[in-house]
Amino acid sequence: MAGAVNEVYLHSRKAGNRGDVWKHYALARILENEAVRETKAYIETHAGAGVYELKDIPKAREWKQGILRVARRPEATKEPFQAILKEVNPSLTFPGCYPGSAFIASRLLPDRRYVLFEQEEKAAEELRRWIPEADVRAEDGYAGLASALLQRTRSEERIFVFIDPPYKGKKDWKTIPKQLAGLPAGSIGVVWYHVAAYSNPDNLH
Repeated sequence: MAGAVNEVYLHSRKAGNRGDVWKHYALARILENEAVRETKAYIETHAGAGVYELKDIPKAREWKQGILRVARRPEATKEPFQAILKEVNPSLTFPGCYPGSAFIASRLLPDRRYVLFEQEEKAAEELRRWIPEADVRAEDGYAGLASALLQRTRSEERIFVFIDPPYKGKKDWKTIPKQLAGLPAGSIGVVWYHVAAYSNPDNLH
């Protein structure tokens, strides 16, 4: 059983680090776009726990080079992400609470359908606690998205899809283009990925 658990990617290990901060400040701006606001559903394939208590994450100290360095900077106060950050961490004290992408979306895009996939059971439970209005499914995000897209296509519902997988091996790079190709007309897909080398991103594009 322990081996199976280790295979599940935990967003909490990287919560609040430099990449996470870039992702969430950028995502918040994207979610304020007029075209995004016209979508009727938000789907995330690897949603994580919703909100993270950084002090409870063993061996995770990457937030010291991430959110700790920018949370109190004057220019950060103008960003849409900052309001959500202060909602869960009013004093901007770290280690403290830090919001994930699904929680950010739930605050910036209210009153729509939320379908969130997260394989790790404990993280899925936290998602349900922080975003009770969401349809949280503890299953593989790619398989779930394919099923959800079929339902949305039939209803001709415009959706917003956020894909932020672990990128272990080649699977994610090969799967993402197929997922995006299945989006209903007028929908929006956003993919977050790291750039350690250009070969994988180039092949994805």
